Amino acid sequence: MPAHLLILLIHGGAFLFGNAASMQPQANEFHRLAPHAQVRSVEYPLGSPDLAYDYVRRIAVRHRGPVIVYGFSAGGWVATRLAARGEITAAVTIAGVYHLDAWARFARFPPLSRAILGITSAAGRRRLNPHPGASAVPQLMLHGDRDPTAPLSDAKAYAREDRFAHLWIMHGIGHDQPAGPVSRAMRWVLAEIRRPWPEWISPNTAR
Repeated sequence: MPAHLLILLIHGGAFLFGNAASMQPQANEFHRLAPHAQVRSVEYPLGSPDLAYDYVRRIAVRHRGPVIVYGFSAGGWVATRLAARGEITAAVTIAGVYHLDAWARFARFPPLSRAILGITSAAGRRRLNPHPGASAVPQLMLHGDRDPTAPLSDAKAYAREDRFAHLWIMHGIGHDQPAGPVSRAMRWVLAEIRRPWPEWISPNTAR
């Protein structure tokens, strides 16, 4: 296991609610799989995707060592954006959000919520959406095919555009973090960061 590994867990809640305590089961599993790593559930400021991203980014870039970010739902958007900008070592997203505007339409957000998210203008939408393939950071995306909150179609589109992103579709699963697939995803990403850097240049075919 790489020295000084930091694992950050980012909760969901549409950037409007939620808390770090909700990620305790996932933090416990990472502790079990990587007992020497520093595992931290992040209590980021609510009210804005930008605020959430900036807060987590400051933690990640200050760390002297590899950083894995695990994001659930809206937390997946933070993880994806960090990965797209090459600011972390690897990312895992569960039922993640990848395109804020499409997510808001799919979930039928009211105008006030869309305004809070900053996606009421074309400029805001361009600024807030990650750019797949912008870095060679390995990403594993788990998404249920019955997710009523975050569209599976967005996850598929992101995986097609980013050759370092791998999508595992969880059949019969909604907007959830089932223990079995989550544990397998954690083992995958912990194994992935052990690989020498040149191997990351060729995308993994894990499914």
